[in-house]
Amino acid sequence: MKSLKEWFKKTFPSELPPRAERRHVDGLGALHWTGRSPGLDDVKDISSSGIYIRTNERWPPGEVNPIRLTNEDVAASDPDHDIEVQAKSVRWGDDGMGLSFVLPEKMEVWLWRANTLAQAAEVVHEFRVARALAFLKRVCPSASHELDLLFREGLSNIRIRHSMEIALRAEEMLANEPRAHRMHAPKDVVLRITEMGSWSDAEITQGFWAGLMAFSCKIGEEVDSVMGFVDTLSEMATMHSRIFMAACTRVTKSVAEDGSLSVAPSE
Repeated sequence: MKSLKEWFKKTFPSELPPRAERRHVDGLGALHWTGRSPGLDDVKDISSSGIYIRTNERWPPGEVNPIRLTNEDVAASDPDHDIEVQAKSVRWGDDGMGLSFVLPEKMEVWLWRANTLAQAAEVVHEFRVARALAFLKRVCPSASHELDLLFREGLSNIRIRHSMEIALRAEEMLANEPRAHRMHAPKDVVLRITEMGSWSDAEITQGFWAGLMAFSCKIGEEVDSVMGFVDTLSEMATMHSRIFMAACTRVTKSVAEDGSLSVAPSE
């Protein structure tokens, strides 16, 4: 009888799981461009799983639309100014509507880890870190544990920001690939680029690191070794990156039928 009761409690729990903690965050807005009244709305409260925005908009229950979480305290050119996420309408209120986040696979958002006053910059930054980490875990599931250690404990804040930018740019490069969700990269390459690229503060060099990351993502085929390029790029200063970019831009390039790229010899 005791075992039957225990089974019943586990199968039909009487208590719902605790709701994720919600907080109001000054300076945090939510920009949406769908519906009858698109625009930037005030965020009443937010948690790791959802958000309530003050708006005249009322999306039909269950409808999913993109919103852009915005940190109004920094310039629009700042990488931590905003992050786009998908959100589903779950309820309406007198002053707005409640939305639940529809996050990409493996994306885990950690909010309110410390008992401090919530800041808009921290919220946007955490969503960006979680998005970058989710991308890396999707293309290299075997490196999930090491990536968690790097992003959550191993790297300094500034190095996390650099690695995050590289991962997000690589994800953007692969966005138009129809089979991007099936692409994977070698573990040693992903970890090496994440670690070595974290030292690069120049946008042009981060772009090269992102290109190497995207190139390493393939479907069911061996990836040509990029470790030589990783070693070379790790030794390049920003000036070297600019010279290399200028040289690549000025040469005449051609693409063969098999997709390979070649450069015409200089005269």
